[in-house]
Amino acid sequence: MRITELVRDAGTPPGLEAARDLRAETRDAGITAAEAVLELAPAFHHAVLGEQDKACAVIDRLHELALTGDYAYYADIAQNWGGPWQARAA
Repeated sequence: MRITELVRDAGTPPGLEAARDLRAETRDAGITAAEAVLELAPAFHHAVLGEQDKACAVIDRLHELALTGDYAYYADIAQNWGGPWQARAA
């Protein structure tokens, strides 16, 4: 339910703050599936605001979460919202 609220609040500062808090909770819990779904909310938020650099940072996180082979399509979804993605140099 909380992730749905984040998507609803896309484009507003409170939505992004809540996403940061929830990101920390899901990371601490080690629930990769929840973490991957959660990252879609800030990706949508940054796409709504036209913040391509920030959207790319979220897409990078989604690619990291997909290293196991799971959830790779979430990065594809975020890329469709946020426009062209450029991988950051390692």
